[in-house]
Parts: sequence; structure tokens; C-alpha cells
Amino acid sequence: MIDVLHRLLWLMEHRTPLVGDFLDRAQPDAERLRLVAQVLAGSGLQGGLRLTTEAETHALQRLISNWETLVEGGPLFRSQNR
Repeated sequence: MIDVLHRLLWLMEHRTPLVGDFLDRAQPDAERLRLVAQVLAGSGLQGGLRLTTEAETHALQRLISNWETLVEGGPLFRSQNR
């Protein structure tokens, strides 16, 4: 899951048009992927514990804020919700 998230973040920053193809090939559980991203971004933690660098946190927050467009709008999400 972490490897998929890492690649997704890289693609989001450098090759956004390839995100859909990558998710189609990787076939991650979209809900679990979102939850991992939220936890690593800090939105799922209490007490201010940081698991990522500031740059990673910002990238994760951008992913979460664009989740609907990047992930839910793609074929991966549609195929998981049939």
C-alpha cells in the first residue's frame, strides 16, 4: 500500500495524466489507500505526532484534497463500486 501511495504521489506531482493508468494496473483498495494517505498526512492522528516530512505532508494533503478527481473519478473507483 505504501509503495502504491508513494508512486501515486510522484505521478501526481510529475505525470498527472498517468495516474489513471497506474491505478488501473496496481488495483489498490481505494478506501484503504485514502485512509493510509490521511493518517500519514496527520489528519488521522492525535497529539500532533508526525510521521512524514513537511514536504510529504503537503503532497499527501494535495492528494487528499484532489482525491475525488484523481482517484474516485477514474476507472479504478468505478470498477470497485459496481
